[in-house]
Amino acid sequence: MRPLDAAVGAELATRLLGATEQTQRDAAIAAAVAAVRDARLTRPLLEESLDDLVCERHTRPQRDAVEALELQLDERAWSIQSEVNDGHAPYADYADAFRRARAAGAVKMALDADARTAAAEAIYEAAHAVAHKGRLAQLLTAALDLVEPGNHDAARDLAGLFWPRFIEVDGYVLVADHFEPDSFAEWREQRPDSRPAVENVINHVHLLDIAGPRAQPEAVGEAGRHITQAWREALEETLPRHEVAVDWDPRERVVTAFTVG
Repeated sequence: MRPLDAAVGAELATRLLGATEQTQRDAAIAAAVAAVRDARLTRPLLEESLDDLVCERHTRPQRDAVEALELQLDERAWSIQSEVNDGHAPYADYADAFRRARAAGAVKMALDADARTAAAEAIYEAAHAVAHKGRLAQLLTAALDLVEPGNHDAARDLAGLFWPRFIEVDGYVLVADHFEPDSFAEWREQRPDSRPAVENVINHVHLLDIAGPRAQPEAVGEAGRHITQAWREALEETLPRHEVAVDWDPRERVVTAFTVG
């Protein structure tokens, strides 16, 4: 088992390795989701594997299938590295390919039958898959502080908040995970006068819906501030031409986003 200190810091590594098995499973799931999203790796196999993790299915055939994908992605990265060495490709192409392979590795290790190994190795792989290493530590801290042990759905949802995906639909900026065509159409019909109002109702998230009953208000507030910053960075990176406000309401514990101007 590889040391986590260099990946997430000694204090957080100690907390993770000393956590209960269910909490370690939560952390492994959160790390795997973060890795896949940050590396922009989209494969049905990986989505199926994340579903298996949430349902506590850690089967060898599924793990082997993900390992085969990891090896395929590693070979692709090595091939690009040779092109980089020969001056035929930019280093950034290799870095992206390497991160995608590590993201697959994070999912593979999260499927390990031993919870402690799954957490340690998935997080180690994720730390090499993500470009936002500080955000990974913030996510894992939030998973430890907020998620009720064994609530794997909440762990996956929390990772999705730290690594959000935004889409543009007819000029509306929406959280991709929240978008449902029928619901969107209904809200547009109800509020044709206000795009921000429609975006707000679709995009908003109550952190208390994710946080367990034992979560401390300070931990919820810290997570909310980190998620707010993550949303701002994601919007600046993916939809820079839109002027979008990301708001954190510390009283209601709500994060939301809506266009302005």
